[in-house]
Amino acid sequence: MTNTQELLERVRAKTETKTDYAVAKVLGLNQSNMRKVIEGKRVIGNKACFKLAQALDMEAAVVIAMVEEDRAKSSSDRDFWRSLQSLHLHQKTLATLAAITIGFGALTSSKSYALDLEQPHIQKYRRFWRRLLASFEKKGRMLPTAA
Repeated sequence: MTNTQELLERVRAKTETKTDYAVAKVLGLNQSNMRKVIEGKRVIGNKACFKLAQALDMEAAVVIAMVEEDRAKSSSDRDFWRSLQSLHLHQKTLATLAAITIGFGALTSSKSYALDLEQPHIQKYRRFWRRLLASFEKKGRMLPTAA
């Protein structure tokens, strides 16, 4: 199953639609093109990727990277698009964790209404997250993400 087919199945499950026509309507495709996409004979365009991302509450960049991975002819191109997907997930996960950490740092701060990013405890967390991201990027490992 291709990434595109998997995404279409997610839309089908989320919208509780049983027909290809209903999924095609969500994406703004006609039935003929939808059938070709399902059969793997055609890949959806960027406009449909954005609509797909909206329907699934996903980042459009991730959806486009998944579809481009399907479209890629060489294994190096597929690896490139796959790495963009994981990099985006790394950045999103680290940004969330950093925001939570900085938020907790602000709660323990004597300045409860204003966050001073130059405070030593905030600087310590920022250095920690930078080192963590650098180590994961260097090793090419993926961070665990919420499903």
